[in-house]
Amino acid sequence: MSEQFNQLTPSEHERLAIVMEEMSEVCQVIGKILRHGYDDHSPSDKTRTTNRENLEKELGHVAYAVEQLIRHKDIAEYLVESSKQSKRSSAWQWLHHSEVL
Repeated sequence: MSEQFNQLTPSEHERLAIVMEEMSEVCQVIGKILRHGYDDHSPSDKTRTTNRENLEKELGHVAYAVEQLIRHKDIAEYLVESSKQSKRSSAWQWLHHSEVL
């Protein structure tokens, strides 16, 4: 087997692809919310799942995919957490309509 130019193992590549796909699905749902609102649903959806419910589902998928990166030591959990805390302390300056909790 030839070495990958990016030096990723097949497992690392697969986990990153999953994170990317799930984040793309989150972006799709957010686009629908921005166009139609949280409580709208696709006319072809017989279950009448709302955009809000789809966002919750897809964010859960992203959280699971990130958890897998951490579990397999592709990324460091403490650095992810540190970055989250850093964002929390700086985000307020960019908000116009929301408060940082």
